[in-house]
Parts: sequence; C-alpha cells; structure tokens
Amino acid sequence: MSSASCAPEIESYNDCVLQKLKPGLHELAVWIISRACREKFTLAAMSPQAVDNLSGALKIHESRATGNIYNGNADWTVKELTVVVGWKLLQLFNERQAILDHSYHINVDLPPLAEVSIAFRIDESSKAEESRGDWFIYNAEGLKD
Repeated sequence: MSSASCAPEIESYNDCVLQKLKPGLHELAVWIISRACREKFTLAAMSPQAVDNLSGALKIHESRATGNIYNGNADWTVKELTVVVGWKLLQLFNERQAILDHSYHINVDLPPLAEVSIAFRIDESSKAEESRGDWFIYNAEGLKD
C-alpha cells in the first residue's frame, strides 16, 4: 500500500520555511532550517559554461522583442536573464559599457532542459535596422538543483 503526500510543493523561501518549521522547535533547529531554505532559494550567477548552454531565437518588431529560450542545463533552473540586443558584435567587442547600455534584464522561470517564451520592450537605440538580428545572452542567474 502506498501513500500520497498532500504537502504543497516547495517553490519559494517562504514555502520552505512555512512547511519545515513546526511549533516547539529549538532555536538552533529554527536557525538551521531558515538557513537551509535561504540557501536553496538564493539566486546564484551561472557559470559562463552554463550560460553557453542557453539558446533560443529572438525577433524584434517595433519596440518589442519576442522569442524563446531553451535551457540546455540539467542542473540549473534559470530565474533571470540579461540579454543584449541591437549592437554590432565586432564594433563593440570588449566594450563593457556599450554592452550594459543595450542590456535587458528578464525574469523567467525556466526549469532544466525546458523552453520558455520571453517578451520585453526595447529602447529606440536597439531598434536600428542594421542591428536587429544582433543579440545574445550576456548573463544569467538561477537556482542550482
């Protein structure tokens, strides 16, 4: 005979603490549980290799960018992306400020080995006709599984 758990899935720090903390726990146990939950749900910068495992397509129409991103990592859930749009790679290579001027931070919920749709507004300087196809994922943060 098997039993099914009716406990809600833990999806956030608050869910973790609410589910794990029980009345009457010793102060040290409360501290350990709180710390474990915080570590589980604290975003971390993904390594360059993990960022390289993110791919997708992006289309720009007027002041809106839409597309999809695939997470090719088996051990990361992506929560934030920094996408650079509308620049010429060879002209701006190694120019950090130019990259930051054309970057967009996007909140996502992208599990391992899955795909998600994205959409965001872009500014006028990123819409130049000659640079519409230029984009890349500059950075990402997530939760390591």
